[in-house]
Amino acid sequence: MFRAAGGAAVTAAAEDANCRRITVQASSPGSSRLLVRLWIADTEYAAPDATDNTVAVVAGTTQIEAITAHAHYLLETSATGAAQIDLTIAGAATRYVMAEIDGRIYSSGQLDWAA
Repeated sequence: MFRAAGGAAVTAAAEDANCRRITVQASSPGSSRLLVRLWIADTEYAAPDATDNTVAVVAGTTQIEAITAHAHYLLETSATGAAQIDLTIAGAATRYVMAEIDGRIYSSGQLDWAA
């Protein structure tokens, strides 16, 4: 049975040692695994950019493909519809994390790293 995603939220934890945990949480009814295309850019809705990024996929999220290392991924969510990465950037920076689920694109909004 096909079940389209009802929406998603892209959130970021506070910066800790240059790292922020990024969570994509699908809000489809019930629990299901979803394919998420996630990318990191220097401006909202821009092309993937790996400059100065280090990405680690968090346990519970399955990496299907690294399209561009440290910038663009296909991920499988956990059974609860969550996918997580740790995004590390040393020094002052601004990034946006976009997630596409079922053809819809969701943005984290502006995320800043301290100097």
